[in-house]
Amino acid sequence: MKILNLKTTIAILICILLFSCSTKKQYKTLLQTNSIESYEGFLFKYPKSKYKNQVKERLNVLYDEQAYVNAVKKNTIESYKEYLFFHPKDKFAETAEEKISELTKIKIENDDWSSVLVRNNIDSFEAFIKKHPNSSYILEAKNKIELMKDNKAWSETLSKNTIDSYDEYLNTFPNGKFSSTAGIRKLQLVDEKNSWDVALIENSIASYTEYLELYPNGKYSSIAKNQIEKLKDEIILPIWEKTKKVNTYNAYENFYYDYPESMYSELALQKMEEIEDNAWKRASLQHSLDSYKKYITSYPYGKFVKEAEDKIIDLEINKIFTGKHSKLPPPHQTSYGYGSTSEVVIENATQYIMTLYYSGPDKKKIEIQPYSKINRIFSNGYYKVGARVSDSSVYPFVGERSMNGGGYSEYFYIVRTRY
Repeated sequence: MKILNLKTTIAILICILLFSCSTKKQYKTLLQTNSIESYEGFLFKYPKSKYKNQVKERLNVLYDEQAYVNAVKKNTIESYKEYLFFHPKDKFAETAEEKISELTKIKIENDDWSSVLVRNNIDSFEAFIKKHPNSSYILEAKNKIELMKDNKAWSETLSKNTIDSYDEYLNTFPNGKFSSTAGIRKLQLVDEKNSWDVALIENSIASYTEYLELYPNGKYSSIAKNQIEKLKDEIILPIWEKTKKVNTYNAYENFYYDYPESMYSELALQKMEEIEDNAWKRASLQHSLDSYKKYITSYPYGKFVKEAEDKIIDLEINKIFTGKHSKLPPPHQTSYGYGSTSEVVIENATQYIMTLYYSGPDKKKIEIQPYSKINRIFSNGYYKVGARVSDSSVYPFVGERSMNGGGYSEYFYIVRTRY
């Protein structure tokens, strides 16, 4: 019995020894693998191994490293805070704290930069540079400040628009956004100033006019225009005084067309109108063929010409009616209609020039060459008609017409009778 127990004990010892050797070998392999999965598998398989504490320590190190790697991948304040929550005293705790501090500064910097971009003014960018002197946005902030100062200076330069203002801009911003334009504008102003100086020295209408042709909207254009008017008045005033002494329609008309831009041109027009109105009043008071003809001759484009011509037609017809005359033959109605006008075909079958006067809804003076025919349109209504030929030995003719629409034919001829 004792011999059996001894054999059993030896067998057990051999098994333990073999197991121990196997465990040690696997542990060495485990260290070479050095992964979370392999350590976790070892502890699961050998929970009571003498290496369990070393494995757990190594596993904690790998857990720590993996957690930190995950935090680094996200690289956010939250990811590092999460790491510290689970690994407050581990290997990377201090580094995580530094990362949180660094990212917090970056966040504050980014927030400040976003705020500055919204405000977008020089003071904000300068305050940002002062607060974050080592920021990655420093160069951009400085560039924006420079651009804003450039834009502001250019705006002030344009408002002044002087040679000195462009010089000042170019001295301050020799490589500025608007330096090329500033140089061009300065040269333009220098050229304009030279032209203006020449105009001032000559001090003539021609010199100021030449300046305005070159610079119609120039800096001195209003002064040039005033000078021209002043010089014109000095020249024109004596002419205007002479025109007033003559005091005729033609004199004022000539003055107006010779000096249309003069300060007296409107006065000339008023005097022309006044003289014409008086002439028409005189013609109307006299109410004669001569007075109306005289008005038309004096004012061929006057505002009362049409009225004068109508008056002449009435007077001519009355003169014919009251003097020796012959009767006109009645017209022949060639067609009928219901319109407001009538068409009349007039034929002069005589060897003379014939003049016809129609007085009614329309007033017409019609001249017809010998042996010719014309068409005229008349408003419907009653007309008195007078006619004479170019031979004074032939009595004039009179007649009356009622036109009611449609077409009419007038045929005029002369029959000489010997007694």
